[in-house]
Amino acid sequence: MARNVYVVEADGHATRLIEASQSTQALAYAARTTYAVRKASQQDLIKLLPAGIKVEKAIAEPELFEPEVKVDPAGNVVALAA
Repeated sequence: MARNVYVVEADGHATRLIEASQSTQALAYAARTTYAVRKASQQDLIKLLPAGIKVEKAIAEPELFEPEVKVDPAGNVVALAA
């Protein structure tokens, strides 16, 4: 499969160039190498809630490595599909 270089941008993060076979693979790779996820402990909640960090409810389970995304005709990732 042909590989392309994709620009991955996110608010508050550096713009990245990622070589991948499709835009969803580039986005998933960027997410896996930028974020870490773990279950919140009681100490996490005691520290973070008073600091103003609110609990967000996920509305759908993300796919493990290939999240569904919307892509414009030029091949740019426009938004994650709901």
